[in-house]
Amino acid sequence: MSAAFESTRQEKSVERRILELLGDSTSESDLTSHRWLSWMTSVHHETIQRELDLLVQERLVEKFVCHDLLNVRAYYRITSDGAAQIGGAA
Repeated sequence: MSAAFESTRQEKSVERRILELLGDSTSESDLTSHRWLSWMTSVHHETIQRELDLLVQERLVEKFVCHDLLNVRAYYRITSDGAAQIGGAA
């Protein structure tokens, strides 16, 4: 299953990967306008966190983490490299 997941991940555009990971509240215009996207870490599964971390490692997304009394909230924003790939995606 891991190999199949990896293959599927590589075939998807950067835009589609981010939209699927961050959920329905994220729109394509959010990505292309470089807005910060909020993501509540306690709500999502560990696998999704690993996938987001891969996007950060690939420098397609940047991450800022904010701690408050009850939660850890992460904010993600697509980078210029990520935007270039979105612009070039078919």
